[in-house]
Amino acid sequence: MDDPSRLLRSPTTACFLVALYGLVQVGLWIKIMTIRAPQSEDTHKLSNLKLDIADTANLRATRAHGNYTENAPIFALMLLVADLMGVISTKTLDVTGFIFATGRFLHALGMYSSEGASVGRMLGATLTLLSLIGVAAQCLVSAFVLSGALSASRCVALFISFVISLGVAGIVPGGKTKE
Repeated sequence: MDDPSRLLRSPTTACFLVALYGLVQVGLWIKIMTIRAPQSEDTHKLSNLKLDIADTANLRATRAHGNYTENAPIFALMLLVADLMGVISTKTLDVTGFIFATGRFLHALGMYSSEGASVGRMLGATLTLLSLIGVAAQCLVSAFVLSGALSASRCVALFISFVISLGVAGIVPGGKTKE
Protein backbone atom coordinates (compact mmCIF):
# COMPACT_ATOMS: atom_id res chain seq x y z
CA MET A 1 0.00 0.00 0.00
CA ASP A 2 1.13 3.56 -0.69
CA ASP A 3 2.46 5.73 2.08
CA PRO A 4 -0.60 7.28 3.86
CA SER A 5 1.05 10.71 4.02
CA ARG A 6 1.04 10.74 0.19
CA LEU A 7 -2.76 10.86 0.27
CA LEU A 8 -2.62 14.21 2.06
CA ARG A 9 -0.24 15.80 -0.41
CA SER A 10 -1.51 18.54 -2.73
CA PRO A 11 -1.76 17.34 -6.33
CA THR A 12 0.76 19.84 -7.73
CA THR A 13 1.88 17.55 -10.55
CA ALA A 14 -1.68 16.87 -11.67
CA CYS A 15 -2.50 20.56 -11.42
CA PHE A 16 0.47 21.47 -13.60
CA LEU A 17 -0.22 18.80 -16.22
CA VAL A 18 -3.92 19.55 -16.40
CA ALA A 19 -3.03 23.18 -17.12
CA LEU A 20 -0.77 22.03 -19.96
CA TYR A 21 -3.58 19.89 -21.37
CA GLY A 22 -5.88 22.91 -21.27
CA LEU A 23 -3.35 25.04 -23.14
CA VAL A 24 -3.02 22.36 -25.82
CA GLN A 25 -6.80 22.44 -26.21
CA VAL A 26 -6.60 26.22 -26.67
CA GLY A 27 -3.97 25.71 -29.40
CA LEU A 28 -6.14 23.17 -31.18
CA TRP A 29 -9.13 25.47 -31.00
CA ILE A 30 -7.17 28.43 -32.35
CA LYS A 31 -6.15 26.27 -35.32
CA ILE A 32 -9.78 25.51 -36.13
CA MET A 33 -10.72 29.18 -35.81
CA THR A 34 -7.85 30.36 -38.06
CA ILE A 35 -9.08 27.98 -40.74
CA ARG A 36 -12.77 28.88 -40.42
CA ALA A 37 -12.59 32.63 -39.82
CA PRO A 38 -11.24 33.75 -43.23
CA GLN A 39 -13.71 31.61 -45.15
CA SER A 40 -16.75 33.13 -46.77
CA GLU A 41 -20.01 33.36 -44.82
CA ASP A 42 -21.45 30.46 -46.84
CA THR A 43 -18.79 28.05 -45.61
CA HIS A 44 -19.84 28.71 -41.99
CA LYS A 45 -23.24 27.19 -42.60
CA LEU A 46 -23.57 23.82 -40.92
CA SER A 47 -25.22 22.33 -43.98
CA ASN A 48 -21.90 22.72 -45.82
CA LEU A 49 -20.19 20.06 -43.68
CA LYS A 50 -21.05 17.63 -46.49
CA LEU A 51 -22.73 15.17 -44.19
CA ASP A 52 -25.58 13.01 -45.34
CA ILE A 53 -27.92 14.78 -42.96
CA ALA A 54 -30.61 16.94 -44.50
CA ASP A 55 -32.11 17.70 -41.11
CA THR A 56 -30.29 20.92 -40.16
CA ALA A 57 -32.05 21.12 -36.80
CA ASN A 58 -30.58 17.75 -35.92
CA LEU A 59 -27.17 18.80 -37.22
CA ARG A 60 -27.27 22.03 -35.17
CA ALA A 61 -28.17 20.13 -32.02
CA THR A 62 -25.45 17.56 -32.69
CA ARG A 63 -22.78 20.24 -33.21
CA ALA A 64 -23.91 22.22 -30.15
CA HIS A 65 -23.55 19.05 -28.09
CA GLY A 66 -20.23 18.21 -29.72
CA ASN A 67 -18.83 21.69 -29.12
CA TYR A 68 -19.84 21.51 -25.48
CA THR A 69 -18.41 18.01 -25.07
CA GLU A 70 -15.11 19.13 -26.61
CA ASN A 71 -14.62 21.80 -23.96
CA ALA A 72 -16.51 20.95 -20.78
CA PRO A 73 -14.45 17.94 -19.58
CA ILE A 74 -11.05 19.64 -19.67
CA PHE A 75 -12.51 22.81 -18.18
CA ALA A 76 -14.21 20.90 -15.35
CA LEU A 77 -11.05 18.94 -14.63
CA MET A 78 -8.89 22.08 -14.52
CA LEU A 79 -11.42 23.86 -12.30
CA LEU A 80 -11.58 20.88 -9.94
CA VAL A 81 -7.82 20.63 -9.65
CA ALA A 82 -7.42 24.39 -9.13
CA ASP A 83 -10.10 24.22 -6.42
CA LEU A 84 -8.40 21.27 -4.70
CA MET A 85 -5.12 23.16 -4.62
CA GLY A 86 -6.65 25.87 -2.44
CA VAL A 87 -4.44 28.67 -3.77
CA ILE A 88 -7.00 30.47 -5.94
CA SER A 89 -9.93 32.11 -4.16
CA THR A 90 -13.32 30.47 -4.35
CA LYS A 91 -14.76 33.69 -5.77
CA THR A 92 -12.25 33.64 -8.65
CA LEU A 93 -13.05 30.00 -9.37
CA ASP A 94 -16.79 30.76 -9.23
CA VAL A 95 -16.46 33.67 -11.67
CA THR A 96 -14.34 31.58 -14.05
CA GLY A 97 -16.89 28.75 -13.92
CA PHE A 98 -19.78 31.15 -14.50
CA ILE A 99 -18.03 32.71 -17.52
CA PHE A 100 -17.47 29.25 -19.00
CA ALA A 101 -21.09 28.20 -18.41
CA THR A 102 -22.38 31.46 -19.91
CA GLY A 103 -20.11 31.03 -22.92
CA ARG A 104 -21.27 27.48 -23.55
CA PHE A 105 -24.93 28.49 -23.11
CA LEU A 106 -24.62 31.42 -25.55
CA HIS A 107 -22.76 29.26 -28.05
CA ALA A 108 -25.46 26.57 -27.96
CA LEU A 109 -28.20 29.18 -28.39
CA GLY A 110 -26.30 30.63 -31.33
CA MET A 111 -25.98 27.18 -32.88
CA TYR A 112 -29.70 26.56 -32.51
CA SER A 113 -30.81 29.98 -33.76
CA SER A 114 -28.73 30.37 -36.91
CA GLU A 115 -27.10 28.11 -39.43
CA GLY A 116 -24.23 30.53 -40.01
CA ALA A 117 -22.21 32.79 -37.79
CA SER A 118 -24.19 34.47 -35.01
CA VAL A 119 -23.59 36.78 -32.08
CA GLY A 120 -24.33 33.93 -29.66
CA ARG A 121 -21.80 31.62 -31.27
CA MET A 122 -19.07 34.26 -31.46
CA LEU A 123 -19.62 35.64 -27.95
CA GLY A 124 -19.98 32.13 -26.54
CA ALA A 125 -16.77 30.98 -28.22
CA THR A 126 -14.90 34.03 -26.92
CA LEU A 127 -16.10 33.53 -23.34
CA THR A 128 -15.24 29.83 -23.51
CA LEU A 129 -11.74 30.49 -24.83
CA LEU A 130 -11.08 33.17 -22.19
CA SER A 131 -12.32 30.93 -19.38
CA LEU A 132 -10.19 28.00 -20.62
CA ILE A 133 -7.11 30.23 -20.65
CA GLY A 134 -8.07 31.65 -17.24
CA VAL A 135 -8.51 28.29 -15.51
CA ALA A 136 -5.30 26.94 -17.10
CA ALA A 137 -3.49 29.98 -15.69
CA GLN A 138 -5.08 29.33 -12.28
CA CYS A 139 -3.76 25.75 -12.36
CA LEU A 140 -0.28 26.93 -13.31
CA VAL A 141 -0.25 29.53 -10.52
CA SER A 142 -1.42 26.91 -8.03
CA ALA A 143 1.20 24.38 -9.13
CA PHE A 144 4.02 26.90 -8.93
CA VAL A 145 2.90 28.44 -5.63
CA LEU A 146 2.55 25.09 -3.89
CA SER A 147 5.74 23.59 -5.29
CA GLY A 148 7.62 26.59 -3.93
CA ALA A 149 9.75 27.07 -6.99
CA LEU A 150 9.78 27.11 -10.73
CA SER A 151 11.74 23.92 -11.31
CA ALA A 152 13.77 23.78 -14.48
CA SER A 153 11.94 20.66 -15.70
CA ARG A 154 8.53 22.26 -15.26
CA CYS A 155 9.66 25.43 -17.03
CA VAL A 156 10.97 23.34 -19.93
CA ALA A 157 7.72 21.32 -20.04
CA LEU A 158 5.65 24.51 -20.03
CA PHE A 159 7.75 26.04 -22.82
CA ILE A 160 7.55 22.88 -24.95
CA SER A 161 3.78 22.67 -24.41
CA PHE A 162 3.39 26.33 -25.39
CA VAL A 163 5.47 25.89 -28.55
CA ILE A 164 3.53 22.74 -29.52
CA SER A 165 0.22 24.54 -28.94
CA LEU A 166 1.31 27.45 -31.13
CA GLY A 167 2.55 25.04 -33.79
CA VAL A 168 -0.71 23.10 -33.78
CA ALA A 169 -2.59 26.38 -34.01
CA GLY A 170 -0.41 27.34 -36.99
CA ILE A 171 0.93 30.45 -35.30
CA VAL A 172 4.50 31.32 -36.27
CA PRO A 173 6.81 34.14 -35.10
CA GLY A 174 5.90 37.52 -36.57
CA GLY A 175 2.15 37.14 -35.96
CA LYS A 176 1.48 35.15 -39.12
CA THR A 177 -0.42 31.88 -39.34
CA LYS A 178 0.62 28.92 -41.45
CA GLU A 179 -1.83 27.56 -43.99
